[in-house]
Amino acid sequence: MVDAIKASGGLKPGADTTDLNLARPLVDGEQIRVDIAPAPPPPPTPPPHPAPTSTPPPSTNSTPSPA
Repeated sequence: MVDAIKASGGLKPGADTTDLNLARPLVDGEQIRVDIAPAPPPPPTPPPHPAPTSTPPPSTNSTPSPA
């Protein structure tokens, strides 16, 4: 891998290669991503909807009481 990096023009200053095995042989046509930021994590899942209550909400219909 180190030969491929050299052949491509080398690393940019400050490039992080700690996750690379520079001694690993490469296969023809293989692409190696060097110093690429990982994809951002997925957004958190929203909390579940609250459970419905067992008592119905109060009615908004106003019926006059018999007098």
